[in-house]
Amino acid sequence: MRTRAKKLIHYGITEERGQELLKLAALEENRQAVREAAQKSNPLLAPYLAKSLLEKVGYDRLFGKTYYRPCTRADFYAYRRKALASFNGLMTGDGDNLTKLSIPTVKATDQNREPAAPCLPSDG
Repeated sequence: MRTRAKKLIHYGITEERGQELLKLAALEENRQAVREAAQKSNPLLAPYLAKSLLEKVGYDRLFGKTYYRPCTRADFYAYRRKALASFNGLMTGDGDNLTKLSIPTVKATDQNREPAAPCLPSDG
């Protein structure tokens, strides 16, 4: 899956945990971990991502009316989510946490079930 399409849930992070991580990222003692997570996310955008997470600055305020914008808004927030996932891994001790995807697994009992009948369009 492309980085742009991934949401926090794809990294195994709930919305509540995401809000908690944003608060943790703003703390002085976590500055180095945030910078490291931003670097792992995207080395070229790392300074911008770190500033966004550390100072709670959004894309528009970060770049203002400058001519040069290193990426689109969608890409910026995608890499910011990726940095947040990496930061979560650093905080929980799980490593970078970037390879964990929250993909539902099939239970053993589900494997033995008959497939559902396909939906056919009705006449109307």
